[in-house]
Amino acid sequence: MADRTHAPSGPTRRARVRRAGAVLAVALLHGAGVPAVATTYQDAIELGFDPGSLAPSTSENYFGLPVVVPGDSASRTLTVRNAGPGDGTLTVWLVDTHITEPGNPFYSDLMLEWDGGEASFEVLAAGDREIMSVPLPQGATRQVPLAYDFPSAATSGNQADNDHELRAGTTVYLELTGATPTTGPTPTTGPTAGPGGGATTAPPGAAGGGGLPTTGADLAWTAGLALALLAGGGALLWSRARRGDTQ
Repeated sequence: MADRTHAPSGPTRRARVRRAGAVLAVALLHGAGVPAVATTYQDAIELGFDPGSLAPSTSENYFGLPVVVPGDSASRTLTVRNAGPGDGTLTVWLVDTHITEPGNPFYSDLMLEWDGGEASFEVLAAGDREIMSVPLPQGATRQVPLAYDFPSAATSGNQADNDHELRAGTTVYLELTGATPTTGPTPTTGPTAGPGGGATTAPPGAAGGGGLPTTGADLAWTAGLALALLAGGGALLWSRARRGDTQ
């Protein structure tokens, strides 16, 4: 999936910003979920949008801060590196997808695409979805492309007679384990998106979770990329990078 952008331009496009829009932001949550003996490798996942500059965290927005109107789309590729002590399996999920008005056709029109698949936010809100599970040898990298698309024919986000904001959000959850994972993530809280804040979620293995192996060769390292999406012209979201240990 090649990176692409299609930004509004010209007076006609600017005039349509109030008709429908989507603003996306990304925040990083790096979960520890590993035993004390593995603290040397707690940054086993390195990631970044520049393959030549990977790090345990990033403050970049996944898609910048576009206000998207019908016909716009964008894609970007995240690079993930196994910086741990051995070979592993990289598994990626879309988790905690939430929408403020289930049944609103806007969520059926707005699509999220990944390598080998796509789904609307209406469909993704029904439950967590695994979008990738691949071997990742020590020192190797893997690309995780994502894209959104709001079809040019879509009128569902029209704000002309409606000043309220439609919101949706999802979290891209990455897990690197020393063995093939047998269960998906069980996050305890969904991301909270809106002007003035990023989005966070509790990683598997936190209180109430229990999805992370913690002994022997089955050490796990996790990172979550929270994608917040806001429909409504003129709104902006800012993102914040956050790192913390999960008890």
